[in-house]
Amino acid sequence: ILIVGVGLFLMACIGTWSFSLAAVERCAERINQNYLCLDSLEEGINLVEDDPCTGKYYVGRGCYPNSDGMVQLDAAIMDGKDLRFGSVCALEGYSKPISVARCVMEKSKHSMLVGSGAGSFALNMRFVLEPNDNLMTEETRLAYEKYKLGHSAGLVAHDTLCKGESLHSLM
Repeated sequence: ILIVGVGLFLMACIGTWSFSLAAVERCAERINQNYLCLDSLEEGINLVEDDPCTGKYYVGRGCYPNSDGMVQLDAAIMDGKDLRFGSVCALEGYSKPISVARCVMEKSKHSMLVGSGAGSFALNMRFVLEPNDNLMTEETRLAYEKYKLGHSAGLVAHDTLCKGESLHSLM
């Protein structure tokens, strides 16, 4: 989601995902209520990240796991005002990676944290760690079970471990 504005005037709130309308609407609503830009953005993206229906797009709760059965999430955020940047990659156990990425930007000397380093940071910042099963839906659990049984012939798509196999095509 991109929020473009000059001073206090919102010019555009743009979503590039096919499922981003709810996030864009929330961002615009919050901006119009005088929320800070980053607060509006984070809240809008959290709405999508915590919706299991959007997980099939590899965003937040309901996401397909990697080939080892782990849900790993990535997020990045930037403040164009001063060019601060924060991101997390391969974050396990947290359904709202954009919030962790923002915390990296605001409370860390780093701009990117990955894997167990991102997870340790999130835990230290008091984000709630969730079991991997809580981040999957019945749909993604069943897809992973099919995958483990060897029904993955010809599957190539997103995999956070880059093993060249994916669960998405099992749907």
